[in-house]
Amino acid sequence: MAITLADGFIAVTDKAISNLHSAKAARNELHGAKETLEKIVAEADHLIDILSQAQGVQGVQSDAVNRQAFAIMDLASRLTVLMLTMGAENRRNIEPRVLQAGDAEHRYLEGMLRQMENARTLLTDLIRSSPGGSDPIQF
Repeated sequence: MAITLADGFIAVTDKAISNLHSAKAARNELHGAKETLEKIVAEADHLIDILSQAQGVQGVQSDAVNRQAFAIMDLASRLTVLMLTMGAENRRNIEPRVLQAGDAEHRYLEGMLRQMENARTLLTDLIRSSPGGSDPIQF
C-alpha cells in the first residue's frame, strides 16, 4: 500500500520507521565498507528514535515535519532497494564482491548517508521550531 502525505503524520512516520528498519536489515546483504554501513545503521537508529518520539508529541506534528518524514520514508526506501539489489548481485557471483572505499557503489552509499544526516538535521530543526518543539524529544 502506497503512503501519501494525505494519510497523515502517524501513517507517514510508521512507514518511514518501517523503511528504516528494512534498510538496517538490508545492511546484512553487503560485504566490506564496514564503517560506512555502520554509520548508515546508526543514522537509521537516530531517525527511528526521533520519528518515534515525534509520534507522541502532538505539537510537533506540523505539515513541515510530516513532509520531512515523508522524504525520510522515500530516502529509506531507495536505500533499502539499493542495498538489496547490491546484495542480490553478490549472491549471483561465486565470490561475493566486497565494497571498497572509492568504488562507485561505496561512493553512492556515502551519498545516501549524507542525505540521511541532512534529513535528520532538517527534521530536528523543524521539530525544534514547531509549537511543541519544547516538549521532551531527545535528539
